[in-house]
Amino acid sequence: MDKSDIKIYKTNEGKTSIEVKLEKETVCLNLNQISKLLKEINH
Repeated sequence: MDKSDIKIYKTNEGKTSIEVKLEKETVCLNLNQISKLLKEINH
């Protein structure tokens, strides 16, 4: 994963899984990534 990556995918069990890059226990997301995250959470 690059510094600005966020990965959202479905597991084999059909659950949503999210991977994000952490730096000093802070989630680093840009506006586009936050939008994708919120859309997935609200589905």
